Amino acid sequence: MDSAQITIANDFINQGKFKKAKKILSNCKSDKNALFLLSKCYKSEKNLLESLSCLEHALKIDAEFDLALFEIALLYKSLKNYDSAVGAFHSFLKIHPDVYEAYFNLGNLYRDNNELDLAIDVYKKALGLNNSDYEIYTNISDVLITKGLFQEAEVYCQKAFSLNQKDPRISNNAGFLQLESKNYDSAIQAFQYSLKLDIEN
Repeated sequence: MDSAQITIANDFINQGKFKKAKKILSNCKSDKNALFLLSKCYKSEKNLLESLSCLEHALKIDAEFDLALFEIALLYKSLKNYDSAVGAFHSFLKIHPDVYEAYFNLGNLYRDNNELDLAIDVYKKALGLNNSDYEIYTNISDVLITKGLFQEAEVYCQKAFSLNQKDPRISNNAGFLQLESKNYDSAIQAFQYSLKLDIEN
């Protein structure tokens, strides 16, 4: 497949015209970039297994195809295949140890599997690469609350709120922390603000 066809298919995908892109790409099984784009077409159809198959085939062509590795990790996460998702994120991070989104997603996997210390470690690595993403602070705060480390959780919760006042999870965490500190009026205000944001969203 020549680069012009791949460019046309990519343009169709960017326009949301996945069927047209798929028609161009479906006969190509030997080009990693075409397979990557074809995986996007299958993903748009919610056919995650076929999308995964395309990406795995692309990795057979190039074992260090970083875009495919990252997408494979996300697909395994969506398919609830925890071990494979973790492995794929680790493989990606060996190639690109400076991508905070990979650490963030890996942290979410560890959190969801109740491996809280590992989650905190990788969230902190994500923060080392990007300290302006409120979601990282929010998720660390969530995990620290679960572990009962309320004072430390409050530091991260306050930082998250300073970056984004519109996410109800942050206000909910703040309310819980105020409740733990027996600051009942502040807790009620935080919970009410969280409910208001939920309604607005």
